[in-house]
Amino acid sequence: MLDMLSNVHISTMSGKLEGFRAISTNTLTNKFCIKMNKASKNTICSVCYSHTMLNGFRKNTAPALQRNSDLLGSRSLTKEELPFIMDSFFRFSAHGELINIQHLANLTDIA
Repeated sequence: MLDMLSNVHISTMSGKLEGFRAISTNTLTNKFCIKMNKASKNTICSVCYSHTMLNGFRKNTAPALQRNSDLLGSRSLTKEELPFIMDSFFRFSAHGELINIQHLANLTDIA
């Protein structure tokens, strides 16, 4: 059996996306997200919903999203670690952007 730290965290969304599930990462530690959030005020990233939420009332979500960042961006997941998703609709990156090519490869394997 896999330990909790090697499992991909799947979030249940709320608000207008209630009922959807998603695999996300931590925008607060993603170098690209940090750079873009501090960029010109003329970009969508400068008013990032995820940054606002993870610094505010969704602070408790950050550790699970960080686990995903660490796991998805560091190595290829084994077949046993890939989540089996049967949802009709599913979202990648409700929070966060791609970290690196390894992150992309893992999301592709999950899909």
